[in-house]
Amino acid sequence: MKILFYKWHAYNEACMERALRAEGHEGVPFAMECRHYTRDLQLSMQMIGKIHAEHVDAVFSFNYYPIVSLICDTCKIPYYAWVFDAVHFTLFCEPVRLACNHIASFDRHQIELLSAYGVDTVFYLPLAGEEFPSLKEAQMQEEAQAKVRTAPQNARKSSPVQGREPYGGRERFASDVSFVGTLYTGAYSYYTDAAREKSLPIAEEIIEKQKFCYDADVIAPAMPELLRAPEYEVFREYMETAHMKQDAEYFLPERRIVQSSFLEKEVTIRERQELLRAVARAARGSAKKSALSNVGFDFALYTGSDVSAMPELSACARGVVDYDTEMPFVFALSRINLSMTRCSIRSGIPLRVFDVMACGGFVLTDARPDIEEFFTDGKELAIYHGVEECLDKIAYYLSHEEERLAIARAGRERVARDFTYAGQIKKLFAS
Repeated sequence: MKILFYKWHAYNEACMERALRAEGHEGVPFAMECRHYTRDLQLSMQMIGKIHAEHVDAVFSFNYYPIVSLICDTCKIPYYAWVFDAVHFTLFCEPVRLACNHIASFDRHQIELLSAYGVDTVFYLPLAGEEFPSLKEAQMQEEAQAKVRTAPQNARKSSPVQGREPYGGRERFASDVSFVGTLYTGAYSYYTDAAREKSLPIAEEIIEKQKFCYDADVIAPAMPELLRAPEYEVFREYMETAHMKQDAEYFLPERRIVQSSFLEKEVTIRERQELLRAVARAARGSAKKSALSNVGFDFALYTGSDVSAMPELSACARGVVDYDTEMPFVFALSRINLSMTRCSIRSGIPLRVFDVMACGGFVLTDARPDIEEFFTDGKELAIYHGVEECLDKIAYYLSHEEERLAIARAGRERVARDFTYAGQIKKLFAS
């Protein structure tokens, strides 16, 4: 097919482009900011013009854009979207019902929510991983260098790779334990902003009960009580002033937006900060008695979030890394890669898990139903259910090197066999 690829700087767009080419599809890139999800006339005119000029067969995007649905419906071509955010609010917009849509979501819970509103254009498709070209090229260089070191002396003198450092000098990304991701300490900390100098006892109790509770949804059943409480008005007023209200064409209830944008987001923030601070304290030997008390290790935090108010994390922070050229080396050269799933992702496997395993890295992730369905704890990855278990497993796998390496190899092989971009897009385009 000739596919118009709507690009909006999603991390894995380059991965998708490579997969499309490998599968014989022709990708036509289209990049333009979407200024309104349903009424962007400028984007509509530009995209429709591109569709007709290039004679494309379909449009693809990561995540779902209602305006693209409307465009494809007008042009009578299919729209393929692959969602990796949850809750993805634009899915709860009337154009999602259009027949041109072929929408895949990585999160079954999100599909269940949509089904309750009679939406049948969204189906389940896990995400994918690939061996990044930057990592693969560096590994090939390292293998060539190893051959040079074992070759006769005269061969070594003429080698073009002689003197290069392994991974092209990227050993600076090596560590015992690492985490790549945001801590949401800046913008979009809606709960913190809304609750400033206000008492929210019911919301606080709900958040604390949901924190590190991976096998149950505590928030949704508690929402009726919060809705009846005066403190709910705090969130409604903030949504009004922050222009978070949805337009008439959206059918997701306001309470569900409050649940996701305020409560679930705050759970995520607290989980990440609490767990990462515990790991950082253990790394510097100041943790309370635990399995890590006698295990020395270093911890690297790669984030653009402001951690200046958290000295433990500030000491470990190494800034941001580029997704395509640096992040793969973090995953490949970290003995343990931590993964923390957002609370709003109730069942799906986050992209980070696939990325780590595809790079041959060992991943230690929090529990989610889909992770435990598709992968086996201790075989292809490791799973924790709270802070203490996470620390215990860090201690265990740092002191069981061969077992850790075997799990990383098995994870890499599993992704290469069952979760490639090429394999998953075949399922998407067959829908």
